[in-house]
Amino acid sequence: MILIGERINGGFKDIKQAVEKKDKTVLEKWAQTQAEAGANYIDVNIGAISNKIEDFLWMIESVQAAVSTPISIDCNKISFLKEALKICEKEPLINSTTAHDERLEQIIPLAIEHKASLIGVCMDEKGSPQDVNRRVELAAKIFTAAIEKGL
Repeated sequence: MILIGERINGGFKDIKQAVEKKDKTVLEKWAQTQAEAGANYIDVNIGAISNKIEDFLWMIESVQAAVSTPISIDCNKISFLKEALKICEKEPLINSTTAHDERLEQIIPLAIEHKASLIGVCMDEKGSPQDVNRRVELAAKIFTAAIEKGL
């Protein structure tokens, strides 16, 4: 089992305030708490609190300065993801891709280039299917695309 600490998320009030004030002690505390609890990755998600790549990179750098645990990069913006992957000190986890063709075409090569692991979410351009058979189809699509591209 892989454990991902997901507390460093801009959706939390204390994280939002820390990013706005550039108070890395809050991020360091949560990174250390999650690492001590056994997290294999520390997820960093800026959410909707900022459109500045500098803020997202600052979050990742703050976490990496606090713990040796690898980073899970949780961001839907491809431009942010590309820059974040460049600064990861350990092999990161990309959180995540869907089965949407365009997303697979963008994310899988980045994962390969940066030796990143990848989470696949059983969704497509229509969202998350209610039908279990369709979900299995989407999982197979993600898995097949990853294998065919060499991930």
